[in-house]
Amino acid sequence: MMEMMKLKQVIFNENLCKSCELCVEACPKHIIEMDKDKLNVYWHGLVLYH
Repeated sequence: MMEMMKLKQVIFNENLCKSCELCVEACPKHIIEMDKDKLNVYWHGLVLYH
């Protein structure tokens, strides 16, 4: 019987985001991008993932 692959979930604390975009560059699946229109409490752009 084939075993089901478990999906992993990454959780970002948006209020700690500094908009450095290191997470975007490091993502092996290229599913993370920055949203410069949405700002956190420190006025930095936030991470979006799809």
